[in-house]
Amino acid sequence: MAQYAAESNLNVARSQLRNVGRMLSGQDLSAEELGSGSQPLTPLSVPADTSVSSIEAMAVQFCGTNTPLVNWTVLPGFQPNPNAAPVNGQVYTDNNARVCTVQLTGQVNQFELLGRFIRPEIYTALLAPRERPTNLSSVDSRAAFWRDVFSNSNNTLARTDSRLQLNALQVIKYTPASGGRAYRFVLGAGNVIARGNQAGATRVLSGSNVQSQQTWYFELTLPSLLKNVLQTNFHRSRGSDTPNVNFLDQVFNGPVHTNEHLVFANGATATFNGGFSSAGCTNLDSEGTAGWTCTKRPGYYSAGQLRALPQGSYTPRQYNNSLNADLDNRTDVNIINPEPDPPEDYAVNDGNFAADYIALPENAEDQRAAANGEGTPPGEAGLIVPSNATGIQLLAGDANGNPLTTFNSSTTSWTEPTNTYQYIRFYSTEEQCSYDTSRWEQVNWQTYNNTPEEFRGRDSYGRYYRRPIMSCDPAMRGSPVREYRVDSEGNLSVKSGSSWNSTGQKFNGVIYGDQISNVIGPPRNNVSNPLGREVLNNAPPALASFSKVTIAGVNGVRIGSDLTMSNAPCRLEDTACNKNPLPKNMLGIYSQAGDLTISGNAPADLKIHAALMSSEGEVRVNNYDKIPQRGSVHMRGALIENWYGPFGTFNPQTRENQSGYGRNFSYDNRYREAWPRLTGRCRPPGRPWTPQAARDWKTCRRGKPLQESSGEITPQAHAGVHPD
Repeated sequence: MAQYAAESNLNVARSQLRNVGRMLSGQDLSAEELGSGSQPLTPLSVPADTSVSSIEAMAVQFCGTNTPLVNWTVLPGFQPNPNAAPVNGQVYTDNNARVCTVQLTGQVNQFELLGRFIRPEIYTALLAPRERPTNLSSVDSRAAFWRDVFSNSNNTLARTDSRLQLNALQVIKYTPASGGRAYRFVLGAGNVIARGNQAGATRVLSGSNVQSQQTWYFELTLPSLLKNVLQTNFHRSRGSDTPNVNFLDQVFNGPVHTNEHLVFANGATATFNGGFSSAGCTNLDSEGTAGWTCTKRPGYYSAGQLRALPQGSYTPRQYNNSLNADLDNRTDVNIINPEPDPPEDYAVNDGNFAADYIALPENAEDQRAAANGEGTPPGEAGLIVPSNATGIQLLAGDANGNPLTTFNSSTTSWTEPTNTYQYIRFYSTEEQCSYDTSRWEQVNWQTYNNTPEEFRGRDSYGRYYRRPIMSCDPAMRGSPVREYRVDSEGNLSVKSGSSWNSTGQKFNGVIYGDQISNVIGPPRNNVSNPLGREVLNNAPPALASFSKVTIAGVNGVRIGSDLTMSNAPCRLEDTACNKNPLPKNMLGIYSQAGDLTISGNAPADLKIHAALMSSEGEVRVNNYDKIPQRGSVHMRGALIENWYGPFGTFNPQTRENQSGYGRNFSYDNRYREAWPRLTGRCRPPGRPWTPQAARDWKTCRRGKPLQESSGEITPQAHAGVHPD
């Protein structure tokens, strides 16, 4: 009988272990489990407005070591899913993963992450009253519950004749195969002990921890907002009623995504080196927002019609099988994507017409706060654009402020002297116009009088003429109104007269302003640049090799020149470029309410090494249809916009550009990791960037065992695609 009683108590402890596992899973509790009138709930749920920096701070707390995440131990050869089906013969491996071993501190806030994100209702549903935290409404009380579960066998789960204790083992931070970032919290079950007493006899049983069976994890994952070389909310020009941006023969070196539908010309030969995806949203409002999701109709436009399946219920794989087959019949589009994401939804080298809706940021409050030093570590802050300035120059230079001069073509990097600084100069601006010197236009006296002498004239009858204006754009005026520089350790100094004085702060990388009318790098040198080519050694770098900068202009940002890196990022298609370690310098330019505008007077074959994002506007070229043809914008980075902004015009018969710029975009693979919304809480200083809350947190991948493998859905055929 004592044996029976002991076994009964051991089963109680095992049942408690299962309930704790449910609390740490992403599997919803049903309405029945939660009680009458309830809706299903995910036990561990991270609110959409939770910042990446706060998650990282709680992960460091969880470890109990106070070691910054960037100093955790590197975990080379880490395979997040070792039993996953190989892609091109290989299982995805992250050689830059980092790990910490949990050390118990006894502090209440060590397990704040669990206390904050496991809903109070879950404790009520899964635990007996005596097992629950003392005060369910208190984060501290719930965190203390987990502290005791991990450190004290006499915790609230203990009973007279049974003991259950868990072990917090590791936290692993890594980049998933699909990009973004993930935090894996690895747990283990300690020995489960049960005792049975009956008629004076005592029996003690223990369930020992077997590593391969009793170790499990939960994860918090955040997809990268910068996982595409081109991403649009509306796949149309501003003001159009339907998607109208045709893909014909373009080449995209990086993934392409839209929240609407892509548009393909009949017989299109476009190449997507990295694949494409579309959410198929049909209910985006005039601002482009649809909450956290949208009403979807997977499909694409061709010849002015939406190609879609008949109304019905289909799996993503069924949608994609039919739509890709239909696209193959109508076009010669080339899709190169050996790693579908997710692989169960579509096949290798297919497009994804049933992708997730990706919401754009809603405000720039994080950048404003970070620039003011709010919520940042002591001694760190950003910069606010002075009230008497609207222009910014970024320049990597020597101790005297001179730009770098020596370029190494084999490493695509500039030689930096021992004392290299990141200069940040603020200017007032004034409008400057460029004129078409090939023709004249008749004007009134006032316009004539306001035109520079070299661009105006009169005829023999006294009538007034001028050269037509091609573009008017802000330009820097005079000397800087304020000048800063940052050394390789992040120390921020301000110029006073001819001296540099320390501010006593480290620069966190954020520059914030309302309307930033001109952002430029150093002037070009005398190296020639044949039209249409990307020549790196004629554009000295704006950013030093150690610099990470985010520029946030709430109501708009204008770019007036090349913005390049001292250590240039690799082009995605350049397989011979293999920089190890990866370049550290990185630039993000963001506007919440305004456009990102490239000046019509910017140089030909503009080089931009940055992630560009406009949440409500577009990325465009000023007077794109009036300025002469200027080669291409050669971007190494990522571009995200609400509307598809224009860069130039072309002749549909000859396919040659007629005005403005072409697009030569290549994805910077470093953006696969979702950067934190910049709050200055990371070192090295100023890691960009994502200017948003972590709205896409996916909480804990169901606490699955480390050895569990995932299956792949078998492709299925179904009814053909038809036009709407």
